[in-house]
Amino acid sequence: MLELVRNPRLPPLAWTAQLDVEARRLHAVVGRWVDAGADWFFEGAWNGPFDEAGFADATVRAGSGARVGARGARFLAPTHPFDRLYSVPSDRGFVVGNSLALVLTLADTSLDPTYRLCVPDLLSVLAGADARHRQLPTADGRHVRQHVCASLDVGWDGRLTEAPAAHGDAPTDFEDLHHRYRSAVLDVCANASAARRQHRFEPFVTISAGYDSPACAVFARDAGAERAVTFVSARGGDDDSGVPVGRALGLDVGQRSRTEYRNRNDVPDVRHLVHGAIDDLPFAGIEDDLAGTIYVSGFWGDAAWGRE
Repeated sequence: MLELVRNPRLPPLAWTAQLDVEARRLHAVVGRWVDAGADWFFEGAWNGPFDEAGFADATVRAGSGARVGARGARFLAPTHPFDRLYSVPSDRGFVVGNSLALVLTLADTSLDPTYRLCVPDLLSVLAGADARHRQLPTADGRHVRQHVCASLDVGWDGRLTEAPAAHGDAPTDFEDLHHRYRSAVLDVCANASAARRQHRFEPFVTISAGYDSPACAVFARDAGAERAVTFVSARGGDDDSGVPVGRALGLDVGQRSRTEYRNRNDVPDVRHLVHGAIDDLPFAGIEDDLAGTIYVSGFWGDAAWGRE
């Protein structure tokens, strides 16, 4: 059984759930943009029709969620490594969610303050989904497990099983690669803009003078994107404006400085330094542009279509 409560004070796409194995019940607390049905909920979009709620079988998930069935609950993490699920064992079963802070709160615990590798362990996913440190110790002797690019099955018998996300066979040639990437972006964006959603997400892209982000901008434009943002200079200060490419694609391109985040009064640089993600700091300056969109990024372009 699924019990779902919406909490408007949560971040719009945040969720956490307590699985009670004895009562055979999943109690979920979700933000206002999380979509839900009688036996499921999901934040974000996937490459399939929204009305069919087939996110469990999707090969591309830009978000996470869960479905309750006769044998237990299945939790689905995104198929990209920028977000993950967290789980903690509890006296009733498990607490699972897409927010570490919420999972720790519902599980009535905290991270072990004497463990000094929490941040490196959290960031280890950037070395690849298989290279991550999976467990973080808590102050009361339990562990928080990270689930990246995976599905997580928790049975009513209390057993937890994790499986890697299914990505299908490797592409056979460039045409096949191009077709898969383009289809994935179009399908996910079509799902994200479905009329029956709690919130409809428009595609959005950052664009530069390089190759990766302009290639992704073509996919985003084909999926209906009308807006883009470019950082006018590269990290070293060279011209990196994507305005010419964006205009050639018919996009409305906003121009931003990499140091625009300094105009904020909530000290975003401290948060990014704490997490070791200093390269992401300029994105704090375009937070308003990104809000409520589905972001198409060329961040992993070299790995996705490089010859190596």
